[in-house]
Amino acid sequence: MEFKPASYGKCPLPDKGKLLDRLKPGVLNRVAIRRHAIVTTALSFGIAGELEKRGFKLNGKMLETAHIARALSLRLRKVTGFEREKAILAAGELMKRQGHPELAEMVSKYYSLHEPGIIRKLKLEDVPFLMAGYMTREVETGAGKTHRIMHPERAFEILCEQQPERREFLEKEYENVKILTKWLEKNGVNLKVIARKINFELTRGDYG
Repeated sequence: MEFKPASYGKCPLPDKGKLLDRLKPGVLNRVAIRRHAIVTTALSFGIAGELEKRGFKLNGKMLETAHIARALSLRLRKVTGFEREKAILAAGELMKRQGHPELAEMVSKYYSLHEPGIIRKLKLEDVPFLMAGYMTREVETGAGKTHRIMHPERAFEILCEQQPERREFLEKEYENVKILTKWLEKNGVNLKVIARKINFELTRGDYG
C-alpha cells in the first residue's frame, strides 16, 4: 500500500503560553530537556519546510504545539512516576480532555513507531514530528552529553549500541522508520543535509 498521508488540517490548539507555563518549574528548567524540545522542533520544521516546498500543506502551529505537549509528558513522568509510554498517553489524554482531540492523537503517537500497521494511521504532520524524535540522539562528548541529529540509519545503530537488550524492539521500530525515510527522500527531502544544518547550528550554540 502506497503511503499517502493527509494533513490534520485546521484544528483547535491550546494557547502556547499557557502550555509552556504548565511545564514550569522543573521540566523546561532542565537544560537537556529544554534543548531537546527546541532541537526537535527545529528539525521538524526543517523537514516540514522541505515538504512544503514540494507542495505539501502542513499545520506548522500544530507541529510546534505537539513538541511542547510532548515535553509535558516529561512533567507527568516526574509527578506520577509513569514509564515514558504511559506518560505520553497521559499527556495525549490531557489534551483530549481540554478539547484538542487532533493534538491528542498526534502526541499519543510519539512512541508508536514499533507498532505493526502504524504507518497507515499516520497523518502528514506526524511524519516530521516522529522523525525528529527518532533522529535526535543524546551522545557523550569530551565536554559531556549533547544532542546530535543523525540520519535514521545511524540513529538506529547508536540506539542498538546504547540499548542492546532492546534490539528486537528497535528493529521493529526501524522497519517503520525506513518506510518514512524512503517516503521523505522520494519526495525530495534530504535528511542528511537537514541534519548537517542543525548540527552546525548546535555547535554554534544556537539552541542554548
